[in-house]
Amino acid sequence: MEELEKRLEGVSAGVKQLLVEARATSTGPLAEIRGLVADLLRVSVDDAPLVEIALGETAQCLVVASSTPWLDYLADAPTLAGRVGFVRLDPAQLRSRWNPSISMTSWEC
Repeated sequence: MEELEKRLEGVSAGVKQLLVEARATSTGPLAEIRGLVADLLRVSVDDAPLVEIALGETAQCLVVASSTPWLDYLADAPTLAGRVGFVRLDPAQLRSRWNPSISMTSWEC
């Protein structure tokens, strides 16, 4: 747990909250979390600063395998400790399931 906290310095409280909760479960929407965008990229040390600049805030977005469980989860989700952005691996499904009652600030990446 200490290693995870060190790795998440500078990450929003909401993202930290979901990553810690995801680590503790193997089912449901939290199990769909694959990690931070920045953690899933492999780049050379020389290129890392350029990639970080190019990604901007997207580097702190959570990558989720499927948006379907997340749309349902966000509709009834408990209040998160801070702002969270998501990048989904299944972009084609979002338009058919999008619910305007879900705050777009929770689905902005």
